[in-house]
Amino acid sequence: MKFRMFTDAISGEKIAVNVDKVLRIGVACKTANTTYIHLDYCIEDGGEKLESVIEVSESFDIVFSRLNTIAE
Repeated sequence: MKFRMFTDAISGEKIAVNVDKVLRIGVACKTANTTYIHLDYCIEDGGEKLESVIEVSESFDIVFSRLNTIAE
């Protein structure tokens, strides 16, 4: 498993995202200082796959580069 740290757009808390579970990223909305990114995230609950959305406050370029970097 490879994890990357992001900042939750709503609470401002740090969250760890498993790179292997991210299905899609996209810009949700843009404010003066922050771009909110949707991470479509696949989680398993008792064998059932569920999709959830995480909004992070990093820019699209930062999110993409962090997800694209191979963990050592």
